[in-house]
Amino acid sequence: MLNLLKKEFGLTGSPITYIFIAAAGMSMIPNYPILVVTFILSIGFSVSFQTARETQDIQYSIILPVKKRDIVKAKFLFVVLIELAVLILLTLIVTLKAIFLQNSVLYAENPLMNSNIAYLGYTSICFSIFNTAYLTQYFKTATRLGKPFLIYSLLEFPTIIIFETLHHLPGFSNLNSIRGQFCTLQVTVLLIGLLIFICTTLISYRVSAKKFEILDL
Repeated sequence: MLNLLKKEFGLTGSPITYIFIAAAGMSMIPNYPILVVTFILSIGFSVSFQTARETQDIQYSIILPVKKRDIVKAKFLFVVLIELAVLILLTLIVTLKAIFLQNSVLYAENPLMNSNIAYLGYTSICFSIFNTAYLTQYFKTATRLGKPFLIYSLLEFPTIIIFETLHHLPGFSNLNSIRGQFCTLQVTVLLIGLLIFICTTLISYRVSAKKFEILDL
C-alpha cells in the first residue's frame, strides 16, 4: 500500500496538481469568488488522472501483486491528502486574518464570501463533491475523464452559488464575518462540512472499490 501511494505522489501525480495547492492563497482576495479555489484544485487532479491514463498507470498497477481495492485506495489517499493540505493552508490563512485583519474595511464590506471558519466548511463540502461525483464515476471505467468531470462541474458550480448567497439571507450575515465573536454559526457550518467530507469520502471509496473490482480491463 505504501509503495502504491509513493507511486501516486512520485510518478502519477502531475506537477501542476502540486502547484495548484498554492491556489489556497487566492482566498485572501476580496471581491472574488474564492470557492473557485476548490475547482482550480480539481483541474489539477484531473490532469493527474489524465497523466495516469496516458501512461497506462491503471493497466500497469493491476498486474502488480496488489489488490485492486488497494489501487483505488491509493488514488483516493492521493486526492484526500492534497485536499487536507489545502484545508490546513486555508486554516492558517483564516487564523491570520482573524488575528490581524478582523477590523479591515476591505473585508468588512466585501459583498462576496470572506475566508473564515464557515468558508472552511464550504470548502470541505466542495471537496466532498469532487470525491463523490468525479472519483466514483472515474472508477466505472478507469479511462474516461470527460463525463466524470462534467458531472462534478454541474454539481460544483450551483453549490458555490448557493454558498455565496447564504450570507445575504436575513439572519445569516454573520456567516461572512471574520470576527471571532460571530463564530458559533460558522463553527456549526465547519463541523457539518467536515462530517459531510468524511462520510461521503468513505462511502465514495467503498463504491469506487466495488466498481473497480468488477471492472474488466
